[in-house]
Amino acid sequence: MTGIGIYGESFLQIKQDEELISENIKRILTTLPGEQVGNLKFGSRVREYLFNFESVLLEDIEQVIISSILTWEPRVNILDIVIGSDPAIPEKITISLVLQLIENLDEFNLSIPIVF
Repeated sequence: MTGIGIYGESFLQIKQDEELISENIKRILTTLPGEQVGNLKFGSRVREYLFNFESVLLEDIEQVIISSILTWEPRVNILDIVIGSDPAIPEKITISLVLQLIENLDEFNLSIPIVF
């Protein structure tokens, strides 16, 4: 599948499945519900957990990620999630995902740094 993607070198670009899905998942995980005009339910609560990252179970964050992706990006299956933190930068986590396209079963990796 081909579509128009944004946030590239130029504002609009023609992109393929993995790129479009990667962009959308990054948008899902970095948008808080209520931030997107016209769709106030869109997004995830991942950033809310970052303020209490030391006292939050990683399983809780994983469930929020899984739920958000399943709700807003039905074109993929989630095969693996790894959440990492950098002790030198405590306000940053990295979410590494192994995803599978439902359409053709191709797998790809996606790494999303989130800073609060």
